Amino acid sequence: MGIVGHVVERVVDGHKYEVKTFWIGTGWKVTTWDERKRRIGPVYSVALETAQDADTWNMRPALEALVEIAIADLDSGRVKSVAEQP
Repeated sequence: MGIVGHVVERVVDGHKYEVKTFWIGTGWKVTTWDERKRRIGPVYSVALETAQDADTWNMRPALEALVEIAIADLDSGRVKSVAEQP
């Protein structure tokens, strides 16, 4: 696992979630976690072929877009904790 970059807390329908970013050496992964600290939903990522490329390219816009997608998936109900599913 990489280094935790940022954590965005989100409450949807009374349930708390965290969208976390992880540096993976060649880019970033974005994951969603439920209040029981379980990873849920897809893993979104942006990466380049080498760590050297990743160090020189500004990935911030792509990372921010992935975080927004993860949040939108939570808000729309496409991603939710197993405890919430019908």
